[in-house]
Amino acid sequence: MTVESPVQLVALLNKMAFNRFLDQVRYETALERDIHRGTDRDPDAVVPEQPGVSTVVGWRDEFAEIHRRLTDSERDLAQRWACGESWVEIAGPQRADQDRARHKLDQAFDRVARQLSKLRKEEITARYLEAVYRWVLEQE
Repeated sequence: MTVESPVQLVALLNKMAFNRFLDQVRYETALERDIHRGTDRDPDAVVPEQPGVSTVVGWRDEFAEIHRRLTDSERDLAQRWACGESWVEIAGPQRADQDRARHKLDQAFDRVARQLSKLRKEEITARYLEAVYRWVLEQE
């Protein structure tokens, strides 16, 4: 498409902005579905107060796999977060630095979830992996 006038440029930019908005709505809606989906991969459903031995063993294996797939810096960030450090303690007082650290951790868990989902041919959410990672570290 060629833009031949300022009016066409404004129309194109409006269309692009609207499409980006729709993409964000779709993304947020998908996240909401993942959070409320009642599968065994939902962390609210898989973290009972007294898990059985086989569940604990499975979570420890899952933790080891997550841990192996994170980079050293991601691993450090995930451990500090899972052990309850605040974002101020992890990234410093600047809000932008905290947001970057949070985003980096989100991306890491998203990447590992995609890798494991593809490998196992089943849906595995980043939220589930975060819950397992945090649970295992809390037990140590």
